[in-house]
Amino acid sequence: MTLRDALNRHYAGQRLDDAALARLRESANAKPPRRMGHLVAAALVLGAIAWLLWPDADRSAPVFEEIALNHRKSFLLECTTDRFESLRAGMPKLDFAPARPGGWTDAGLLGARYCSLQGSVAAQIRVRRDDGAILTLYQTRDGARFRDLKEGDRVVDGVRVRIWREAGLVMGLAETTR
Repeated sequence: MTLRDALNRHYAGQRLDDAALARLRESANAKPPRRMGHLVAAALVLGAIAWLLWPDADRSAPVFEEIALNHRKSFLLECTTDRFESLRAGMPKLDFAPARPGGWTDAGLLGARYCSLQGSVAAQIRVRRDDGAILTLYQTRDGARFRDLKEGDRVVDGVRVRIWREAGLVMGLAETTR
């Protein structure tokens, strides 16, 4: 006799008693309590509040990642200039005036193009360093969208990104590390 035949013969005579079968059918047809939906909704709301209030939550990561991703892309300059002061006239759709970061000169400025940073209109400014490395400087108006943004330095996929605030703007500088 095979194992299959032995199992079939053993379970052929097995069955639930009528009371157990009735309880099983009743529970299968029962509707879940209404408050279960309310409990799920409350749990989702509490989870969202906890995430927003959690002190260690890193809501800056998407900004660093977006800057690194855009830095790696080649792009055509919409405004070619070697002076920061000329960027405003060359980019009239910006709702802010691009600013020369403190301590910078115009040396190496190649130009800029429009882009966005977390959905805000931004300037993507290309600069060639003395050693030939290309840096990308991002500038956008600071505001509620960037309320939780933490300034600092990170390396994201081989791109060093530094974010800071200056002159009412959020600035991000990206350079390839490898």
